[in-house]
Amino acid sequence: MPDGSKTDPPLAKAKPISNGDPFEAFIIFSIRHEIRKIDLHKRDYSLLVPGLRNTIALDFHFSQSLLYWTDVVEDKIYRGKLSDTGGVSAIEVVVQHGLATPEGLTVDWIAGNIYWIDSNLDQIEVAKLDGTLRTTLIAGAMEHPRAIALDPRYG
Repeated sequence: MPDGSKTDPPLAKAKPISNGDPFEAFIIFSIRHEIRKIDLHKRDYSLLVPGLRNTIALDFHFSQSLLYWTDVVEDKIYRGKLSDTGGVSAIEVVVQHGLATPEGLTVDWIAGNIYWIDSNLDQIEVAKLDGTLRTTLIAGAMEHPRAIALDPRYG
């Protein structure tokens, strides 16, 4: 945080970047109405995506510099390209129909899929990175799931 407090951001992803220093890193996190970034070396705090309704989950595809996030008010999954200058461009909706409360999200950068949890529908779904080939993996047998993690070596 800019004030030096030790409070952990609610959602965070670290990504090393290459400007000659392979150990330069930052954290991307959501505070529901915005997605922000902290440079861990410069301690620079910046706004990436403003004006969101209620962003709950996010994940990052490193090699494509694509940031994915869910919005539980809009009931959509979005993605945008993280630029070298620190902004997010080419924002688009990846999944826009049939979502009730998409609260968990993860990117499988090996198989090229996104997985998400819908806590209202009690299900886990998967689609290609562009939202195509969407399918439900598990429906029911869960009570209000909220998060998902993935080991991409095993899909």
